[in-house]
Amino acid sequence: MKKYFEDSYLLTCLFLLAICLAITPWMNSDSLVIPKLILFFSASLYLLPRLFLKNLTSPPHSNFKVVYVLSALIIFQLFLVMFLSNAPLEQQIFGRTGRGLGLMTEFGFLVFLMIALKSVSFEKLNFLFGTFFLSGAVTSIYSVFQWFGLDIFNWITRTNGIIGTLGNPNFQSAFATIVLFPILALFSSRRHRVLLIVIALAPIIILIYLSESTQGYVILAATILTYTLLLTWYKNRLFFYLIFSLSGLITSLVVMGILNSGPLAQYLYKISVQSRGEFYRTAIAIANQNPFFGIGIDSLGDYYLMYRDEKTARGIGEFADNAHNIFLNHAATGGYPLMIFYFILMAFVLISFIKYVRRAQTFNDKMAALFCAWLAYQLQSLVNPANITMVAINAVLSGSIIGVTSNMSSARTERTVLRLSNIKYTSPFSNLLLIISLVICYPYFNVDRIALLASNTGNGALALESATAYPESVLRYSRIGQDFIKSNLTPQALEIARSAVRFNPDAVSAWGLLLVNDLATLEERQEAKRQILRLDPFNKDVANLVIPDVNQPQYLK
Repeated sequence: MKKYFEDSYLLTCLFLLAICLAITPWMNSDSLVIPKLILFFSASLYLLPRLFLKNLTSPPHSNFKVVYVLSALIIFQLFLVMFLSNAPLEQQIFGRTGRGLGLMTEFGFLVFLMIALKSVSFEKLNFLFGTFFLSGAVTSIYSVFQWFGLDIFNWITRTNGIIGTLGNPNFQSAFATIVLFPILALFSSRRHRVLLIVIALAPIIILIYLSESTQGYVILAATILTYTLLLTWYKNRLFFYLIFSLSGLITSLVVMGILNSGPLAQYLYKISVQSRGEFYRTAIAIANQNPFFGIGIDSLGDYYLMYRDEKTARGIGEFADNAHNIFLNHAATGGYPLMIFYFILMAFVLISFIKYVRRAQTFNDKMAALFCAWLAYQLQSLVNPANITMVAINAVLSGSIIGVTSNMSSARTERTVLRLSNIKYTSPFSNLLLIISLVICYPYFNVDRIALLASNTGNGALALESATAYPESVLRYSRIGQDFIKSNLTPQALEIARSAVRFNPDAVSAWGLLLVNDLATLEERQEAKRQILRLDPFNKDVANLVIPDVNQPQYLK
């Protein structure tokens, strides 16, 4: 165990495994986000001091310097956004309920990436792939049990029943495509490899099929094609150029099919494509009108209705609290600078791998698997909202690619591992930061625990306490306020509504609680109507609503 504790890369992989599998439905209502965020942030603070050790297995200084500068720019931009936007501070730090993509997650991404970059070696990739195998096996088997209705937890879902440990079938399907090639590489050199590969990949393939997610098939096809191109680059250049040429045609047909055109449209087009088009247009509109600092970290849900155009309002009309595209979401919430810094960072990963391919003499299945996993993440991030597990995976994959490819010369595919870092100097600081992280996260964990307890017991006083406790949440206010209204606890619902609009005056749901409450004053309800139309200008129901003055004689009993 000491080996894993002392080696920063192995320890990071163990943290990644824990983040992927962590769920707490018996303790939290937001049970797929809260434990993962706490683990991610706490692990990041714990690992932070190790970045300052000079005897890690680090790549050339120039490459680390690029990542260091980009990371510093991202952090600086995030702090500017946090203090210059109107979004609530708690929401930007912890992230929106159900997402958790706030400053803490962004910080965790950068720390995991730099730790992986500085401490990775080619020999350690097997441990990362083993982490993917364990997490993939557990969450895939669990998802299959869910599909058959054999779940020990009573999840509330609008999907086909598959939640896994990531949250929905799309996430699970994308995760399966990420881990597939690393698992294949892990067992390809073992004795009885055919049997091992079949056993290891069976639940992964079954999950992709049961998820009924088109993107899973598309990403799987893209990674298979990429793996084949890498193999033929080294084995037969003629086949490489032939397959590369054909891949352009295939890609065009796939893109056309996704956009409901061409011969593949009946297989690839789904109504969710139109919905994502609406998300993208709105995110671009937000970014164009807030180009430098966005509208606040993980706060797109507060402004989505305000910035959607009339075509979107008359379209599918699905509400979104995320752009479902990592670059557009960064642009909308953190401004174009944040999007550009992140894009350059991912481009640097790609360039690092291309340089490796050009100088390496032989095909290496582990490097191909590593890149295919990274590519699978990038592809799914173009159509999915981010989640904490995927962010952590991207960090480790990106750091690993930069680190390994920077240290592998064209003459060899393996390198000698430098000595492990001496952590005795950083342990006191790591332990202190771990304690600080738990202190920071405890209110976040505890308030959600209280809210779940209040919901399970029907305790109104406890629900009221949880609604207004730090860190406050728009979604928690909305959920508890609606429960009070359904239970005819109108005075308590009014108290919730007033607290909600004070916390976040740009939340439509907060003003909605005030608008529908008969005990609110006429002035309050009129102001609520004005604010809702400011935040949701195409809401015809509210625009046509006549608010009665309950103090008029005809309303008095």
